[in-house]
Amino acid sequence: YEFLTLFSQVMSDPKYLSFGNFTLGNFLILLNSQLDAIFVPPWNIRKPVFILFILAIGLMLSWNVRQVIVRAPFCEERTLLMIIIAIFWAITLWFDPGGYGWPAFILLPIFILAGFCLADLMPFVQLIKPMSTWIYAALGLMVVGVACRNFSERILPMHFDKGAHYHYASSIAAVVPSECSIYETQMHVYYDLIYYYSRGTRDFWDLITAAYYGDSEKTRYFSSLDKSPCVAVDTKYLDPSLNVSGKSGFQLPEQWLGLMVWLFDLRETAPGKFTWRDFHVVSAQNSHTYIIVNNQKKTESLPIGTFWQSLKNSADQSKTNKPENYSRWLNEACLKSDIDESLEKFCKEQAN
Repeated sequence: YEFLTLFSQVMSDPKYLSFGNFTLGNFLILLNSQLDAIFVPPWNIRKPVFILFILAIGLMLSWNVRQVIVRAPFCEERTLLMIIIAIFWAITLWFDPGGYGWPAFILLPIFILAGFCLADLMPFVQLIKPMSTWIYAALGLMVVGVACRNFSERILPMHFDKGAHYHYASSIAAVVPSECSIYETQMHVYYDLIYYYSRGTRDFWDLITAAYYGDSEKTRYFSSLDKSPCVAVDTKYLDPSLNVSGKSGFQLPEQWLGLMVWLFDLRETAPGKFTWRDFHVVSAQNSHTYIIVNNQKKTESLPIGTFWQSLKNSADQSKTNKPENYSRWLNEACLKSDIDESLEKFCKEQAN
């Protein structure tokens, strides 16, 4: 039971596990990822190939529905395979329509149904014997062409190079101390950090969505501080303007502040004085900068303005962040009339 309900327990992202995902746009995204799981078309003809793929899938399913209705051979098998595809596509839409890895799992039922369609067409092909050889040759060439394209564009590149995610992970591992836990949102990047570099990682997207949208998930993630010696996080993930499933720290100021308080263990030690975990910034070859938060060293008691200035300074070293976003966040958040007590306290201390 715990395994089956794991994602609902740890994922707060509103775009996951939502019936609102059942839209035409998301279904087209699903079909596009389904095409990617079968074939890698050249980019200059990708759109017409995608249109032909949609037509082919529609015709294939319609023909098999027709064959089930007329009780053609293998009608029970066709029914089962179409039910499997329908259930899988529905679950994928509900869970994550943009998940490009999922459609690969449903390839076998699609290929079997396509095979049934070809078998049904064989008697008609035999009626035009002068053309049948050419039709078989064309089908064979199409299969060989698709296989060669996939081999050259997918299999060979993966054989000779570990890929962009590996290089991205390598650039992080090169500048982040080995004892640090690395917070990353890209699944393949933190998997490569674990597999190739034996680094401790956490999915920062789960953390930030739990901070923004979570309820019980907040207790799971934020009831205790990170116990690793240090934490590394891309500075762009701490920018309050970061879009997190439609909203940013500007729309959810209390939630963004709560994430900062937890990450840096920001505490008031005396009226107007605060301490936080010491941090510094390193630059990686992937053109990103990373904040290294020292979980074993805290600053002396300082005004809260010093903390905000330190964050702005870290953004100054980044090519993707805008330092003024932190000042703008403070100004806009403190002007809201319905802010909670913790944010109100920070606003008063900043004003002083």
